[in-house]
Amino acid sequence: MAVFEHQQIADRQKRAPFYYKRWHRCLSDSCKTTVVMNDADRIWNISGEDRANLESWLTKHAATGLDIV
Repeated sequence: MAVFEHQQIADRQKRAPFYYKRWHRCLSDSCKTTVVMNDADRIWNISGEDRANLESWLTKHAATGLDIV
């Protein structure tokens, strides 16, 4: 796994509800999972009820195995 990180935060990341400051990518062709993003690396741009609702949705859909990245 190679580790990648934003050098600068662009407008695209600032407009999103959240973004990941760091992510891991498998560079091998045999990898079934190519990108891994840890919750600890998530940067939130929203707060309060909006964030709570989105976190709840993410938790629910992550448990079902849907690709939410």
